[in-house]
Amino acid sequence: MIKKAIEKIRQSYKLQFLLIAMLVFTAFYKVLNFPFHANRDIGYFFQMTGGIFDVLSLIKGHAFISFLNYKLFGVNPGGWYLTGILMHILATWMVYILVSNLLRNRNIGFATALWFGVSTAWHDAVTIGTINSTYSAQVFLFLASLYFLKKARESKSLESYLLSYLIYSAMILIR
Repeated sequence: MIKKAIEKIRQSYKLQFLLIAMLVFTAFYKVLNFPFHANRDIGYFFQMTGGIFDVLSLIKGHAFISFLNYKLFGVNPGGWYLTGILMHILATWMVYILVSNLLRNRNIGFATALWFGVSTAWHDAVTIGTINSTYSAQVFLFLASLYFLKKARESKSLESYLLSYLIYSAMILIR
């Protein structure tokens, strides 16, 4: 029975994602009750953007996600930390996909993602409200890396390298 369940998880991306999400949430759910230092977390993006919330100011201030958190949750710490947990689940899934594609082995990718997801070495990504802004840059870096890997294996076209470079450049601008 257990062997069948493990085999089912190994074969299903959806079940793997669900297991990763549950384990990451279980590892970090207690941060939802952490106190919140509104002057540091909210004051950070006001200071970095100068109180001007246009696209260019948010790019320069690395404040996209902090701005969205502020608009959605105000000074409610649970919302900010929930965003951190959700972003960490996304980052963990990106680790799974990237390692699986690099090594062409889903088992190693899954084990690596589980280790990355539940390790407390990354707690600052969840427990510091403004650190969430780095995740937007990581998403672009991940997309550039994955696209580059995919296209490099399929063809050595200049188009794939240029598109990878453009995605990577967007990551640099947002970060």
